Amino acid sequence: MKTTPLILLFALVLGSARAGGVSLNLLAPAGPQTAGSEISVDLLWLNTGAEPRSVRPPAELDAILRQPQSARPVRLREAKTSSRIVTLERGGFARRTYTVRLPAGSRGPSVLAIDAPFAAEALLDIAPSFDAALAPPAETSGPAAPGLRPVAGRLHRTVLENFGFHEPIYFLYGADEPGAKFQLSFRYRLAGQSSSPVASEPAGRGLYVAYTQRSLWNIKEPSSPFYDTSYMPELMFESLAPESPDRDRLVNFLGYQAGYRHESNGKDGDDSRSLDIAYLRSGLLIGHPDGWRALVVPRVFAYLSTSTANDDIDDYRGFGELLVGFGRNDGIQINVTGMIGRDWDKGSVQVDVTQPIKIPAVHFDTFLHLQFFDGYGECLRDYNRRSSTWRAGISLVR
Repeated sequence: MKTTPLILLFALVLGSARAGGVSLNLLAPAGPQTAGSEISVDLLWLNTGAEPRSVRPPAELDAILRQPQSARPVRLREAKTSSRIVTLERGGFARRTYTVRLPAGSRGPSVLAIDAPFAAEALLDIAPSFDAALAPPAETSGPAAPGLRPVAGRLHRTVLENFGFHEPIYFLYGADEPGAKFQLSFRYRLAGQSSSPVASEPAGRGLYVAYTQRSLWNIKEPSSPFYDTSYMPELMFESLAPESPDRDRLVNFLGYQAGYRHESNGKDGDDSRSLDIAYLRSGLLIGHPDGWRALVVPRVFAYLSTSTANDDIDDYRGFGELLVGFGRNDGIQINVTGMIGRDWDKGSVQVDVTQPIKIPAVHFDTFLHLQFFDGYGECLRDYNRRSSTWRAGISLVR
């Protein structure tokens, strides 16, 4: 998690017998955070004394979000509840991650403040949500009437906080038929935590259902028919590795995913294609997460079943794929994804080049996307036919 470069340090205001020699830091994310979203903040206990100290991080904390014209109560909830008492050796520290939802009407420079049982503050820069301009002005004082709570507030707690993106989302177009290609991909967390406050434990464990749809579209032909579509529902377990406290570490393990995926083109007759796989994917990040870095993401899979129309698909896809990427979060990114057939004489390579573009006047923020594909099986219908094509367009998620 990126944190502000200025950390406001306060001594604990508990009695000196309990808190002597222990100080607290509140660390908030750097950069603008969207109003109405849920963010993570870290509390860091540091033993500055000469003797070991014990602390019990609370599961919940009441805080105040202070802005020039308002002060709103918010609640911090520990991402992974633990009632353990932590013993801090001399110079040792304990870190806990808490989540807090920013009020929908907040914006601009803000101070997130904890007043009790200890004092700590952190600076935040809050950007308005997409529909903030359409919303009525927020009240600056007084409690909200429970009966007037928006329905969308309930959706945030039951749906949106578990909903996210999975694979890249894009729309591309090229000169070769089928000219258009687009992909949609989403996932929903069924169970598990999205983050962990302890550096020695996985930062995120969860059971997900996901859905990806990739289509080739003959957009220039009469009636603009779809050439082929792959429908890919899946069930997966994900465990993300925690961020290392060593900011200078060159290589970082990203975690792993293990899952089951069904893929079908939804057709019948001679064009019908389908398969089921079990897969394991992992990854390494080389470089700085917020600067220039390379990604190495291998995935291996086993075929659980195939339809008779594509029972030799392992000759063309093999039993794995490798993604190698290079770039930075706020700049260009180049991803190369390759697959090699079972006998090493077939396969495919796809190159995706994306570049962020922003138009602040209309809050437009997306990516220019250039894609090159060469090899077998750009779609299930043509899994055993070779093609080579360029397309360009935009990505919403890369």
